[in-house]
Amino acid sequence: MAEIVRQNLRAIGIELELRRFPFTAMLDRAGRRGEPFDLVHTGWGADYPDPYVFLNKLLSGSGIQARNNVNYSYFDDPRFDRELDAAARLTGDERFERYGELDVELARDGAPLAVFGNQNSRDFFSARMGCQVYNPVYGMSFAALCLRD
Repeated sequence: MAEIVRQNLRAIGIELELRRFPFTAMLDRAGRRGEPFDLVHTGWGADYPDPYVFLNKLLSGSGIQARNNVNYSYFDDPRFDRELDAAARLTGDERFERYGELDVELARDGAPLAVFGNQNSRDFFSARMGCQVYNPVYGMSFAALCLRD
């Protein structure tokens, strides 16, 4: 993956120096404010299905501290912080619509993150299996599965 990123950036005139670390060391370093890096490759999974888990947790500057950050871009824009806080107080469709608008604004005006992939998983069951319940965040609910008669 790193070599692909290096080649893609080279094509637009950006030279990349790769530095590899064990995963936990990389997270520790990326989470340390002031650590000298321009790009970090990692992922994020939702604890629960709500935009707050992605936008507020990963992009609010109000949560930046000396260590243990997850806002690895160190994006800190007071306007977006106010907008994210306001969206978090909304409920229902209004909440999701506002977060959708903020997602577009952040990608267009701030560009603190670059999405490079999305999980694709498949579950195969025999004809005897029933009661499949799929959750788009957590995947197949094994607790809901049942045998057909």
